[in-house]
Amino acid sequence: MPSCYNEVKVIMEKDNLIAHPEGGYYIQTYKSSTEISVPSRYKGSKTRPEFTKINYLLIKNDFSAWHKVSSDEIFRFREGTSLMLHIIDRNGRLNQIKIGDPTEENDAVSEYLIEHSQWFAASVNDKNSFSYVECEVRPGFMFDDFELGKSAVLIKQHPQHAEIIERYSRILLDELPKVSHSNAI
Repeated sequence: MPSCYNEVKVIMEKDNLIAHPEGGYYIQTYKSSTEISVPSRYKGSKTRPEFTKINYLLIKNDFSAWHKVSSDEIFRFREGTSLMLHIIDRNGRLNQIKIGDPTEENDAVSEYLIEHSQWFAASVNDKNSFSYVECEVRPGFMFDDFELGKSAVLIKQHPQHAEIIERYSRILLDELPKVSHSNAI
């Protein structure tokens, strides 16, 4: 059996994956030509494609940082090892859902729906492997509807989950301290 590196290389080259702002790699595989009207929680245009699909890859220690989208999103397992979804629901509860092959891991589900506007992150369970999933978003995804979480804000909203929020957060440029150049040499 080829190593994780060889499998990942084949997937990335075959599917032409690109880096995703939340972490990991993706390629949009479908965008519906049918446009639908969307509720007021959506930014910008008030229409979206009926649905969109991407293939999404996480490798080893990489993770999908805390984010939320304005639409419902379905994760479906494709290949590799299982992935853990970390979801903070609207009531502030942390739910952890294992997406994988239920014939290999009885506590895994092959697909899971994350309802719109909930904070979530994801990580590969086997840190020596990868997880490749399909994500379907209804109404269709647009980056206007994507918000990457700021750890300080999330921890203030959900202090009981501070440790896991920090673990799956990325430092955003606007969170870095401002540098004063008045003492520059």
